Amino acid sequence: MIIGICDDSARDRELIYNYCEAFFARLDMGHQYRMFSSGEEVLDYCRGKDRQRVDLLFLDIELGEIDGIQVKDRILRKGMVWRIVFVSGNQDKVFLSFGLKTLGFLVKPVEEEDISKWIQVVLEELKEDVMIKIADSKTAEERYVRLEDVEYFVAEGNYTKIVLHTEEDSQEEYILVTKKIGELEQEYSNFPILRVHKSYMVNLENVMDIKGEITIRDSADRIPIGRTFKDSVRKKYLEFGREKVRGRT
Repeated sequence: MIIGICDDSARDRELIYNYCEAFFARLDMGHQYRMFSSGEEVLDYCRGKDRQRVDLLFLDIELGEIDGIQVKDRILRKGMVWRIVFVSGNQDKVFLSFGLKTLGFLVKPVEEEDISKWIQVVLEELKEDVMIKIADSKTAEERYVRLEDVEYFVAEGNYTKIVLHTEEDSQEEYILVTKKIGELEQEYSNFPILRVHKSYMVNLENVMDIKGEITIRDSADRIPIGRTFKDSVRKKYLEFGREKVRGRT
């Protein structure tokens, strides 16, 4: 596991580091750290190649020119940081910290039990970093794709296009499979993949909002909700959200 700590105070970085070390000493498990003293350093790390993903970033908000909220927004499409816990002396910023990668918000001075709690949450989520198997019609090979990278499914006749998350705004990455959307609905019934229209399914992991249409993660695409699906979609979306919150408390 890789822990990132970003704070412009060396004292606060050391405090979080010591609390992390106390947690890992009890587990005796392998771990590494990435230390950052500014938002710019986090962004530079995310732009680098051949670098390992930071599984959990403890991120201060008050960082100077580029603050923690801006860092969160700029790395939304980047895969180099998986989960974020904000650390701040200003509780008024808690609502600005919400986002796809955000797990929680800690008010300074932080306590050891708070740091331990969020590391444990991420360890549990890493165990559930689910891969799904997809038969790619273009290559005639089976691919394994992280569930969190699947955005939505769209029917195209006897085929189904599975749209994947990409870090580039101008590109669309997808896999075309030789199965109808109804077949895939059955195949992925054990995953949080929901039929919302006769021609669409969405991955609830990446649904940001449901208001007439469905907003997907950080995508410009809007997914329609079929008239006969509206009640069940809203109900299942709320149930999924409650389960997520329950699992992180």
